[in-house]
Amino acid sequence: MIEILAPALCLIVIMIIMITKTKKTETTKNKSPNKSPNKSPNKSPNVVLKYKKSNILTLNEKAQYVHLKPITDKLHLNLFVKVRLADIIEPMDSNNYTAFNKIKAKHIDFMIYDKSLHLICALELDDSSHNRKDRIERDNFVNDALKSCNIPLIRSYNFKTMNMEKVLSDLL
Repeated sequence: MIEILAPALCLIVIMIIMITKTKKTETTKNKSPNKSPNKSPNKSPNVVLKYKKSNILTLNEKAQYVHLKPITDKLHLNLFVKVRLADIIEPMDSNNYTAFNKIKAKHIDFMIYDKSLHLICALELDDSSHNRKDRIERDNFVNDALKSCNIPLIRSYNFKTMNMEKVLSDLL
């Protein structure tokens, strides 16, 4: 009789251990903050995301804008700031999400268009951060991408030191 009860008793003990372990895991999951099996923390209706106003241009970019704006006005050109790279170029294959992902979050400092909104050129302000390895790689990528689309790119540490009226006139 012991031979029959011993395996049954072992089986019951194993089942009790498994049930207890499962309940502890579920309890632990439910107690962790902002975690639920089907919702991410940011999609919870109870989470309030907070933001603050930000300036679109750095102080240096703003100074360059103030310098460039009268020149573009004189030449009857439009000067746009912080244009998303994906809004001026696109992958040859529209289903190539890898290529799109490489351009979707990159911006060009200034874009110049004629009065009919035909693209004239892109302007990139290269401050000291452009000496970092990651920025050099980013800049090389942007250079190659714009070049492949025949979009002139003018880079400078300071557009005030260039004769931008002549540079832009030569592109027209």
